[in-house]
Amino acid sequence: MSFIRELKRRNVFRVGMAYAVIGWLVLQLSDILISLLDLPDWIGRAAIFLLVVGFPLALIFAWAFELTPEGIKLDKKVDRAVVESRQYGRKLDYVIIGALVLALGYFLWERQQIPAPSTTLDRSVAVLPFVNLSSDVEQEWFADGLTEEIINSLARAPDLQVTSSTSSFAFKDSSEDIRSISESLGVAHILEGSVRRSTETLRIAVQLIRASDGFNLWSATYDRTNEDVIAIQEDIAIEIANALKTAIDPEALAAMVSAGTHSVPAYEAYLKGLALGVNAVISGDASLFLEAEGEFARAVTIDPEFSTAHSERAFFWLSQLYENSPTSGISGLTIDEMEKLFYDSIDQAIQHEDDVVVRTRYRARRAWIDMDFRQARQLYNEYLDLRPDDDGAMTDQLIVLGSLALRDQAIKLALEVLDSDMELGRVKLLALRAMFYAKDPDALVSHARTLIDRDPEDIYLSYQAHQAFLWAMDVDAARDVLPKILSSKYPEANKALAQLRQACAEERKSDALRFHAEAIEKSGRLSRTWLAHKIIGEDEKANDVLRQYDEQGNFHNLAGILQYGTFDPTILPNFMARLAGQGIEDREIFDVPFRCNR
Repeated sequence: MSFIRELKRRNVFRVGMAYAVIGWLVLQLSDILISLLDLPDWIGRAAIFLLVVGFPLALIFAWAFELTPEGIKLDKKVDRAVVESRQYGRKLDYVIIGALVLALGYFLWERQQIPAPSTTLDRSVAVLPFVNLSSDVEQEWFADGLTEEIINSLARAPDLQVTSSTSSFAFKDSSEDIRSISESLGVAHILEGSVRRSTETLRIAVQLIRASDGFNLWSATYDRTNEDVIAIQEDIAIEIANALKTAIDPEALAAMVSAGTHSVPAYEAYLKGLALGVNAVISGDASLFLEAEGEFARAVTIDPEFSTAHSERAFFWLSQLYENSPTSGISGLTIDEMEKLFYDSIDQAIQHEDDVVVRTRYRARRAWIDMDFRQARQLYNEYLDLRPDDDGAMTDQLIVLGSLALRDQAIKLALEVLDSDMELGRVKLLALRAMFYAKDPDALVSHARTLIDRDPEDIYLSYQAHQAFLWAMDVDAARDVLPKILSSKYPEANKALAQLRQACAEERKSDALRFHAEAIEKSGRLSRTWLAHKIIGEDEKANDVLRQYDEQGNFHNLAGILQYGTFDPTILPNFMARLAGQGIEDREIFDVPFRCNR
């Protein structure tokens, strides 16, 4: 007990407490300065190290020395009676009280700056295209691909809302301020960054900003080598999710944002594929998708176990198997060749995917191509129960529900998507299409207008909105969006179909006949020919086109138009035999409201 009394007399406890409180305040101040001035992270780590090392030294100093009117002296040389009469220990008490008041004030200020994540919007973020600061302009693909992969990684977190890449890339090179961009995209946070890359070195600077007040929630600068790019991407996604206080388990989050490969060359090829895909969507240039597939193929050649790259390849070949896809027909391969490439890719993705939940999605996609729609629907339901915000899986499920003519379920899912505040990428197109058959023209027009206002750069969405307006017979709205389609790099046959729809809706018969001939001439596909005949009102000719498919056993393309409410599969005996037992025959057949000769 005498030792404890001696510690108290020499103010060791007071010094320790004062050091701890002041040290905590110093760390908070250094953290703010590092964020505001974009200082290197090592400064924060150095401050922590110095404070930890200094703590025992401060205690030793307090034991050995005493504060006196003549200054600091060794304790053994001090007249204790004089020191105690002056109550120098009280001065330390005042220091401690003052430091505690400052600490409490900082704590209350910080609580006001960072509100509790009580709403969905509080956990919403848009990742703006990273700025390429490299001397080589050709490195632009690296910045774009890294941006897209961070978007994909964050989108896997089930309680985090992430703006689609097409929406984010609309603000590439924009001079708009953060608050305006966040209001346009409907998000609470913005992530912006820059990339400087050379042959050996890599510098990535990022900052997460709360748009309402411009407060920097998190920032980091990575000065590494190119070999560290995978770890950097994963770290950025995890830090953002943590900063936005998602509820997901840290280990599960780390698994979700994993790049799926340890090979940097494979990962860079994958990033280049993602960048090409984003630019294909923005420009409408379908040939870029073929270039992207080449990069994904290069990625899996380098790392045969790269399941995500295998999945991207499978998705590309799936789109090629269905002629109604706006990107199909660009590979020049036969159906058998494309089918083999799809199955090889999806089977490799299933085999090498470590995440059992993701494997379920890959299995669902395989069942879909097998035309086992009931099995595909069950697997997608299982997957979406665990990953409810996966827009790609919702897209596939909408197609499956449409193929089974489960219109009520498809419309219910479509409304969930369209009423969401979230930007959901490609799923918006399918959700809008599902609404064609809801028999609610006012809702259809409202959703179409909202979507093209929120994502004006997505030419594929504009094309779908044009159809939506015509299904609702809002001919003027359709006319307004048509010039954007015609000035884009969208396939010429689809442009002719859009003009055919508009001409029929406006009852311009001579123009309709011209666009009808043009659509058939440029189509190169039976599915577009079928659509052209349906739009102009030649139902029997349209049925003859389908019978050619049926006689050839070209069931993939028939399956591709099963989701269309205007398609009657019961006239095709071979196709119906292929789909026996799935209830395909029990469906309502819709008429095209804007067709000629109506």
